[in-house]
Amino acid sequence: TVTPLALKLARTKLGLQIASVAKAWPELLCFSLCVILFATLILRTGEGATLQYFYIFFIPTMLAAARFGLFGASLMLVATELSLVILLEWVDADASHFTAYQTVMLVLAMTGLLVGTLISERDAARLKATALEEEATRAARFNLVSSMASAILHDLSQPLTAARARARTVQLLSDAGDLLRLKENLGP
Repeated sequence: TVTPLALKLARTKLGLQIASVAKAWPELLCFSLCVILFATLILRTGEGATLQYFYIFFIPTMLAAARFGLFGASLMLVATELSLVILLEWVDADASHFTAYQTVMLVLAMTGLLVGTLISERDAARLKATALEEEATRAARFNLVSSMASAILHDLSQPLTAARARARTVQLLSDAGDLLRLKENLGP
């Protein structure tokens, strides 16, 4: 249960993780208190009923996974594992109880990590889709500006070409000495 959290912390910048935890400290505190409360309740129920109530740990783990993705699921799994080990050592549970709890903890860890991964991947896909949408918007704006520039260039080029053609005609007629056609071309 510690390995996914260690890998997540090693892969991302520690400052970014600390900032996200600092923003969500009230929620994480509530989750941790729930884990401690649930562990205490489970261990006080008696020998026969302890494992059937273990599944109450799924509530805070799945909520943390749904809220914070893989990082939240990893944090909750570490908190659950630590509180469970501390409480089992505190009540001097025998090895068979410890093994049974660790087996059920494995199921909780696999489920929590799966949900956390799905949520993290969904969030990453959403960010990528937003980035692609922004890029498409920029491309559309560039295309619009390019079309407008082309239209303005065409609107400026057409009268200038006509004026140049008329000036060239006037020059040719004046060189040829044809004053009658020159007056016709210069007239309205």
